[in-house]
Amino acid sequence: MRIRFSILFFLLCMLPVNLLAQGNVGKANEYFETGVLYKALPLYLEILDNDPEVPNAHLYKFRVAECYRMANDADKACQWYEKSLVAGYYDTTINLNYAKMLLMTGNSDKAKTVLMGILLSDRDNVVARLYMEQCTFSSFTRGSLFTLFKVQNEERLNTEWNEFGICPFNEGFLFTSSRIAGNRDGIYPVNGHAFEKLYYTLWEPRNQIWADPVVLKGPINSDFNTGTFVFDKSRNEALFMQCNGYKGDEVSCDIYRSIRDATGNEWTKPERLNLGPTDFSYGHPSLSSDGNTLYFVSDMDGGVGGKDIWQAKRLADGVWGEIHNLGEPVNSAADEMFPFLFRDSLLYFSSNGHKGYGGLDLFFTWIEMDEYIDPVNMNPPFNSQTDDFGICLLEQDSGFLISNRPDGFGGDDIYSFFQMNLSIYISGLIRDKNSGTPVGNAYVMLSRDDGFRDSTITDSSGYYSFYSIEPNYTYVVTADKKGYLSDRKNISTIGVLDSLDNTNTTKRYLLDLALDLDFQLIKITSDEIEIPDIYYDFNAWTLRDTSKIALSKLLILLNANPNLMILINSHTDERGKDEYNMVLSQKRAQSVVEYLVKQGIQQSRLQSKGWGESKLIRKSAQTEEDHQMNRRTTFTILNPEELNDLSKNVPVNIQSETKQAVVVQEYHFRVQVAASKNPVEPGHFSQLENEIGAMKVDESYSADGYYRYSVGPFTDYKEVNKYKSLISRKGYNAFIIAYKDGKIIDLSKALKNMRNEK
Repeated sequence: MRIRFSILFFLLCMLPVNLLAQGNVGKANEYFETGVLYKALPLYLEILDNDPEVPNAHLYKFRVAECYRMANDADKACQWYEKSLVAGYYDTTINLNYAKMLLMTGNSDKAKTVLMGILLSDRDNVVARLYMEQCTFSSFTRGSLFTLFKVQNEERLNTEWNEFGICPFNEGFLFTSSRIAGNRDGIYPVNGHAFEKLYYTLWEPRNQIWADPVVLKGPINSDFNTGTFVFDKSRNEALFMQCNGYKGDEVSCDIYRSIRDATGNEWTKPERLNLGPTDFSYGHPSLSSDGNTLYFVSDMDGGVGGKDIWQAKRLADGVWGEIHNLGEPVNSAADEMFPFLFRDSLLYFSSNGHKGYGGLDLFFTWIEMDEYIDPVNMNPPFNSQTDDFGICLLEQDSGFLISNRPDGFGGDDIYSFFQMNLSIYISGLIRDKNSGTPVGNAYVMLSRDDGFRDSTITDSSGYYSFYSIEPNYTYVVTADKKGYLSDRKNISTIGVLDSLDNTNTTKRYLLDLALDLDFQLIKITSDEIEIPDIYYDFNAWTLRDTSKIALSKLLILLNANPNLMILINSHTDERGKDEYNMVLSQKRAQSVVEYLVKQGIQQSRLQSKGWGESKLIRKSAQTEEDHQMNRRTTFTILNPEELNDLSKNVPVNIQSETKQAVVVQEYHFRVQVAASKNPVEPGHFSQLENEIGAMKVDESYSADGYYRYSVGPFTDYKEVNKYKSLISRKGYNAFIIAYKDGKIIDLSKALKNMRNEK
């Protein structure tokens, strides 16, 4: 059983008074009413087990459910809420609590039903409406998200008790734990754990393990509950949360400060910060980089909901003043806690009032001109159905979070997270559409809307690949070859699930084995080119929906080749009168043109011609298959000479003045490293240059509008191929470019000429 009544959630319970033995029922009720739920629970279970019809059984079942809810055992809480409702128990909180636990078990459909019942009688119940939004969010988003982050349990730090609030301190880390160490003195009567204390540990990089945690020495750790901690290095000042007071006679939580003497690792006696009225609670401190802005959590009056995030400014005399509530959109009608300020521009926090997956979820918001942008749910794997909170970033791509998800040790556990090095790649083959032969030295470009560009050239087998694919983008792959129509395909990495073993921290992931990224390029010719799967109803010229799907390929070709002008041809079979077939075919051809115009193609690029039965493929057709071959729609390129004269298909570089004085022979080679619409920052390739023997990466600007980056020149093909392989292993999409007298020529042609001239 995982008991969790820690100060994390401001369970501000009074310490129990001496209990009078009045039988199990009396003891159970008194334990429950004084907050000693870990003792109340087994007594209620024993009472109900001995006599299920005991007087007030419906109340005791509800209290069992409440004990499990507060212990964060959502499954058992749901079972006992159901039992108490069946037994006839009802109060104003049961259905809300029941719905919350259902969300934490992933049963959003049943939670909706429970919440609908609440809203039917109380349409203005704000919390019920918040939970209803969470139901929709949870069921819509779960299981469809892609992430590059790995979250793992830090087993050496966690126990069956609660561990939370980890943060960097000195050379190591501090965290809070309610673990019972040694004897059982100092047991917190609310939950049966030890009073929470700060522990210190070191990460040992050589052994890749955590050192055994030790209790932080000094007056910061009281005999009662000490929680989340933040340290201001510039002032040697710690701010931390303490509950129940240093004498154990208070029911609230407060933020205290203590000054550290670094030489002797001594702490001054903690002093309470005066942030507001003493009959409210304050906790979860987080500081700005200069230590002058404090974010904290409180339930004091003037907030938006239950527990809110507030801000305080340090005044000139060091006193904290100018306290104000962050308000919406950060705070909600429910609870917001555990603020963490990262680089003064991102505020992370946990909430059960914004759209999430159940329990507390992690969110972040940008701070712009002291305004807060609508919070963003961090999604799995950061969030789960259970409580996820207390994030601490070390860098933008790594840090810690706290969760009580089912795979933990029990209670709240410390998890680390880091971004995996995931290499996504695509590949394909380019062939001639008519002959099926490979198209070598075809130019393939990868692009996306933000201006990113990469390019490569197919090898002799028509093969190409890109290793520069990133998650959560939409890309366009364009295939070009002189003498062919350009073609393009769209791919998306949005919503891609990583199906590989997630124990690896570096992966190479093929985007989709079933993804068709092969191209069949159409030669620029004056011959008719068939458009397959264009169908009409009998004696009709209106396009069927299936025909519109088939025309999508032609639309792609027209958009990829903006100078292309075509004639749409329509042919009929030989059944029917000649004149009728001629009129029908003309109407059918025109219907294709009209459809293409509606899709944005300029009318001036399109013509139509109906040929009736004047160009039969199978004369005197006898079978339906032969008739179908005669009934066809094709297109003819109207300007093949103009298209063949265009040099758009070959990436000809206009070399800028070389940055080094180099004697270039008649034939030479370079290894292209990258291509981009925008020039890269100076020094971008410095690491690569060092790793490949300090060879300079040169920049050139090409007629097609791209900046290209390459190394060379090389006069020996074996040497250039060696460097190409070396650069490719560094993660670049490298390929070899051949030159003759300073102009790019076909690589295979250059090699052949060089062999013949020897």
